[in-house]
Amino acid sequence: KLVEDNYKKLPKWLEGTGFSDITFGENCTSIGNYLFSNYNSLKCINLPPSITAIGDYSFSGCTSLININLQAGIYSIGNYSFSGCTSLININLPASIYSIGNYSFSGCTSLININIPDGIYSIGNYALSNCINMQDLIIPDSVISIGDYCFKNCKNMSSVTIGKEISSIGNGAFSGCTKLKSIYCKASTPPSVASFIDADQSMVIYVPKESVAKYRKVWRDYANKIVGYNFN
Repeated sequence: KLVEDNYKKLPKWLEGTGFSDITFGENCTSIGNYLFSNYNSLKCINLPPSITAIGDYSFSGCTSLININLQAGIYSIGNYSFSGCTSLININLPASIYSIGNYSFSGCTSLININIPDGIYSIGNYALSNCINMQDLIIPDSVISIGDYCFKNCKNMSSVTIGKEISSIGNGAFSGCTKLKSIYCKASTPPSVASFIDADQSMVIYVPKESVAKYRKVWRDYANKIVGYNFN
């Protein structure tokens, strides 16, 4: 029953057990929606390679969770799946993942580092918003879209590198990132943007030297922040 879907609270047979670690068996293939949502004693999760998907809200609100072992085989992380896991410090995502859901790590206030592997093509709306301690970030070349308010209020992020295949950056994606001083965007064609950073913020946006004119035309609101950079 561990992977049964749509639990809105911890299953009755687990209530009051107070366990802190979970290791799933090799026959499990997915983690259901809401399965361990708000289970505050949980500290460590070990997922076998047989797990391919993590459901919506599956570990949201697990405030004692400090370690997640995600092995190759997982291809998607659901909406709100680890939101509000306020003790989580580091996350290493396997290369098999192709998308990160909306709000998936939102409010992980202790999160310092997340490794986003090459192969992920989209990062959802608010996916890493309010991760106030997250440090510098590298978004790989495979990512083509960054969702609305994706990194909103990541107040300790000072630098972000965005890969060369990016085609769209969502509204407010880096709003409230008050220490963000450098954005490196490797795409030769300017990705579509709305208002993705605070316009009055002091920062430099580095783009390929040969694309400066195009960026200043397309990103008119940030034209005075754009300078050429050699990414080779």
